[in-house]
Amino acid sequence: MKKYNTMSIVGFILSFFISIVGLILSIIGMRQCDERGEAGKGLAVAGVIISALGLLASVILIIAPLSCLI
Repeated sequence: MKKYNTMSIVGFILSFFISIVGLILSIIGMRQCDERGEAGKGLAVAGVIISALGLLASVILIIAPLSCLI
């Protein structure tokens, strides 16, 4: 049984709360899984996707009200 990469797990969890940190840690976790042969690459990929969607939603929620002011 392979050991799970800690960075992947932390990146996945943080992707729900602090998107930018979750994105960075998930990318690092993905690379570490490839380099070290550890499990957890799926968690890292999910963390990247969730973080990217969270960042996109944040940008839309910030830009949409500003476009109404113009």
